[in-house]
Amino acid sequence: MKASPLEDLAAQLGTDVSREQLVDALYAVRAPRNLVGIIPAMRQFRDWRRIYEPLREWPEQTGYAGLLRILDRIADLAETNEHLSGRVIGRYESEWTPLRPLTGDSVICELLLVRAGPGVDAAQFERACAWLLWQAQRFNRRWMPRAAYAAYLSSEAGRLLDRKYSHRLYGAYLALRHLAADEPNAREQLALLVEALGEPSEAQSRKLTLLARLGGLASGGAALWAWRRHALEQMGLSSEVMKDAIAQVQRAMPRDIARLLMAIWGTVLDREVGSYRAGGRSGGF
Repeated sequence: MKASPLEDLAAQLGTDVSREQLVDALYAVRAPRNLVGIIPAMRQFRDWRRIYEPLREWPEQTGYAGLLRILDRIADLAETNEHLSGRVIGRYESEWTPLRPLTGDSVICELLLVRAGPGVDAAQFERACAWLLWQAQRFNRRWMPRAAYAAYLSSEAGRLLDRKYSHRLYGAYLALRHLAADEPNAREQLALLVEALGEPSEAQSRKLTLLARLGGLASGGAALWAWRRHALEQMGLSSEVMKDAIAQVQRAMPRDIARLLMAIWGTVLDREVGSYRAGGRSGGF
């Protein structure tokens, strides 16, 4: 019987990395079951961590430094397997679907494997991708339990994309992908988005979520008046500054990215504004 991609990867890493440790490491990036392109993806992840400081730390993820060491071991593997090396991707019809037929199962790995085409500002696109990867880590931790991921990785059926709310993350990825086009409107929109996003952090993410909600880009959560009061009283935004910031987010942010932010940070903000009720509806859905 042919070895599975997980078995192939484990064999290349050697016996000093246990299966449980390997699954834990792959869980940190929610790698797809076929592990296509996992070696170049982890090389890119290592490069991005050198460039984008927020990607180096993840306090909410236990043992993150150890998981990164295993992912870096994967990055150092020889590209002898056409799936693990990603050589098979060159035969695909679209470069935007590197994980096929499991497209959408790992937005993190897709972000690490896709590249901006001609006419697109590669630096701006990469910065937006790194920001979305940071958000994807937080989204995945909330909505994808480790046990469910381990079962998916070892099975031959089932999709991560079909799990609860996964469409929020994939929709945000598609929205960003649409801006990587050699068209004047797309180039302008990408520049506006990168300027509005800022550096990824919890405080900045909460602020963006609040502005997107007040700007009507996403629904759910507490009443708008409560969010507006929170912006004025707790975040220190004056009425004029808040008005300008909402307008900037409305111009720059695709609705699907706003919905993703609500899915990650909406309930956190509801708690902050004092309107969260245990057992009630979470913000952003």
